[in-house]
Amino acid sequence: PPRSTLFPYTTLFRSIPMVYVWDADEIRKIMKNDDRAWSTGLGWDALMFEGLDPHAANTGSLLTLDFDEHRIARKLVQPGFTLKAIEGYLRVADRHFGKLLPAWVERGAVMFKAEVRSLLARVASEIFTGLHDPEEVARVDRALSDFWRGMMAVSRKPWLSPTFRRSRAGLATVIRTFLALVPERRRNPGTDVFSSMCTVTDTDGLGEEAMVRVFITIMFGAFDTTSAGMTSMAYLLAKHPQMARAPARGGEGDRACTAGRLRHEGHEGARVGLEGDPPPHA
Repeated sequence: PPRSTLFPYTTLFRSIPMVYVWDADEIRKIMKNDDRAWSTGLGWDALMFEGLDPHAANTGSLLTLDFDEHRIARKLVQPGFTLKAIEGYLRVADRHFGKLLPAWVERGAVMFKAEVRSLLARVASEIFTGLHDPEEVARVDRALSDFWRGMMAVSRKPWLSPTFRRSRAGLATVIRTFLALVPERRRNPGTDVFSSMCTVTDTDGLGEEAMVRVFITIMFGAFDTTSAGMTSMAYLLAKHPQMARAPARGGEGDRACTAGRLRHEGHEGARVGLEGDPPPHA
């Protein structure tokens, strides 16, 4: 782009120099990427993933795959986000919430932050991974948490940063765990997202480990951000109890997220994107 449309800037996060494009026409050219000059993978690797996998320069996630590889990876993900699949996920969440919430009320008081994270971890595990054993769920959760913290490590030198070493170990644990599950999920698939990916036959040559790495992308956004948001909501409602008793504004407060509502609002058959996904052309 012309120099006049660029704005150089250094991020506070790890002091990475960046250049922002502010001109609308230039941004449109970048998003279309007709000449394939722009890479989301290079950007995400530099910002978040660099050095986390000592055996691969690219982590192979949806965020770090460009061009045809990215399109192939998205084909693996789509069956897990059809309307029928989402209906099943809603039933899983409803079952967990319906069982635990009355118990919270009976107890009278709970440590909400820890409780809601534990609840969402179980829901996410059943929906995304199909794992049910509490010890296995906890092991995968710890590995993913360690992996995530490594992206925020002050130092990316393994010999200097215990956080970064744990992050590398966490990624390796998650890859090994789900790679070992692939044969069984192909023979006896469940209703979880990982099983749906394992049963895709048209992979355009994408191998099992590559598929597992794509799946890890989905696990990033499984529940931690939702847990943090719900914890903030609970804190604010406790601080301002009058808001909990106030009628919902705009008539939207009593509308549950149901499969019928998804159909009514025109989402049936739509392709569902993932939070943080780069555009499909990238």
